[in-house]
Amino acid sequence: MKITSLLINITDIEDALVLERNPIVESIIKSAIDIVKNGGKVVLQREYTNSPPEIIAEYYSEQEIVDWKDKINNTQELLNRAM
Repeated sequence: MKITSLLINITDIEDALVLERNPIVESIIKSAIDIVKNGGKVVLQREYTNSPPEIIAEYYSEQEIVDWKDKINNTQELLNRAM
């Protein structure tokens, strides 16, 4: 079975980073890279209780995922919590 898309709730990423659960974030990023390498897409979205989800970004290439990871790392470095 081939996975063709991955939906990521950005709140889950934010929570993992705040709790310093970097391996969780690394695993999600690795999965995202594997999916786009196989022609799939990754969708970042913010989910709400009483509203439809808000799509933040869609990624189709490994470089886009790496760029997103770099943004996360830059933020974490500013907070002294790099992955």
